[in-house]
Amino acid sequence: MNYTGIYEPYIKKLSACLTRDTAMREDVAQEMRLELIKSGHTEDTEFQASVLWIAKNRAIDYLRKFFKGQIPFGSMEDIDNLIYKHKEE
Repeated sequence: MNYTGIYEPYIKKLSACLTRDTAMREDVAQEMRLELIKSGHTEDTEFQASVLWIAKNRAIDYLRKFFKGQIPFGSMEDIDNLIYKHKEE
C-alpha cells in the first residue's frame, strides 16, 4: 500500500542522495513516509515543497542520531543486550 502518494518518487530520490547504503536508504525513506503519515499528508493531491522539506529534515535527523549511536542497530540479540545493559547501570 502506498501511503505517500505524490511524494513517493521524491522520497526515493532524497533517500538515495542521503546515503549509499541500501539498507539505510530504506530506513531513511521509512522515516520520511512516517513523517508524512503523522502530519496527515498521505492523501495530498497537490505537491507541497514545504511538506517534503519537513520529511527530508526528519530523515537527516534520523541519520544524525544513527551516526551518533543513539539508534541501536544489529541483531535483536545485540539490541536486547544494549537495552538491558542500560537498565542495569
